[in-house]
Amino acid sequence: MRKSELKLSAFVVVIGLSSWWLNDRISRDLTFKNQKKVAHIPAFYSKNMQLITMNAEGQLAQKLVSTLMIRFLDDQTSELSQPQYSVYKNNKIDLVMKAEKGWISPKYQEIRLTKEVRIKRVKTTTQADVEIKTSALSIYPKLQYAYSNEYVFVTSGKQRLSAKGMQFLFKKPEHFKLLSQVKGHYELH
Repeated sequence: MRKSELKLSAFVVVIGLSSWWLNDRISRDLTFKNQKKVAHIPAFYSKNMQLITMNAEGQLAQKLVSTLMIRFLDDQTSELSQPQYSVYKNNKIDLVMKAEKGWISPKYQEIRLTKEVRIKRVKTTTQADVEIKTSALSIYPKLQYAYSNEYVFVTSGKQRLSAKGMQFLFKKPEHFKLLSQVKGHYELH
């Protein structure tokens, strides 16, 4: 009698394990088949888009303008055509960063400018005009920080610098750092 009970118990365990394995396999297949991949398709677009940020005093702080913005459904990112990102100080333009193409992260944490990126600092009584050219720039609006790992070319009057990579903090205290392979040309006036 013991042998038959042992065989029956083994049979029940084998049936139970087989049922569990089969159920798990079927549910995985059904889950995989029911998952729909959302394509990288536009959710909406906007022509001549402007995104304005104000500072704590209610003054204009930053402005992002683009001739065309396309927002994508799957990852909530946006692509930009001819983006221009401007930084204001005391309601006046201090910096202008523009490019042929751009990209915005889902919650506006990062802006990437690509292709023919130019950064221009407006000349004032206390600072010279500066122009920086590169092929790619990442901007973090809330941190007021930008960086590039690409070659950068800086001109200010007759002064010229080139380097591989840069970091730029454009809030007080401002900080500009060239990362490597720095070369320069300086002329006295």
